[in-house]
Amino acid sequence: MTIAFEAGVVIVSAAVAAVISYLVFRKSEIALWAYVAAFIPRAILTILYLTGATNLDTFAWLSHIAGIFIFPMLLALGNILLIEVALAKNVKRDSSLPLDVRRAVRIEKLLGRLQHRKLLPKAAGVKEVYLAASLAGAINLIFVLGFGLL
Repeated sequence: MTIAFEAGVVIVSAAVAAVISYLVFRKSEIALWAYVAAFIPRAILTILYLTGATNLDTFAWLSHIAGIFIFPMLLALGNILLIEVALAKNVKRDSSLPLDVRRAVRIEKLLGRLQHRKLLPKAAGVKEVYLAASLAGAINLIFVLGFGLL
């Protein structure tokens, strides 16, 4: 199979996962997290393939199974970090604040701009992000098996 075909299958599975997540949770932020989650298992394989690795069949199975159980945990942790950084907007800019807090406020402003431009998903419920990412991993596995890429 060509890389273009594999990319097409992953993009379609990501779109289906996003639509289903939106229909289940009724939140666009959750749909965006699901869309991102569908890419992770195949992205790791693509990177290894492009570096010249061969015989990735066993690793592909492990990566797609991890896409259902482990990668959603990592996305939920990323969501928690976004929640913590969003709390920094409650802190006023003050020169008497410690340097780390002032940096956190600057980082929050940068992340806020990225979220406003829809380049970064907004923080959502941790449970919802995990469930949507697990759903996206399962949908991705079904698509990959259905098209014979695994």
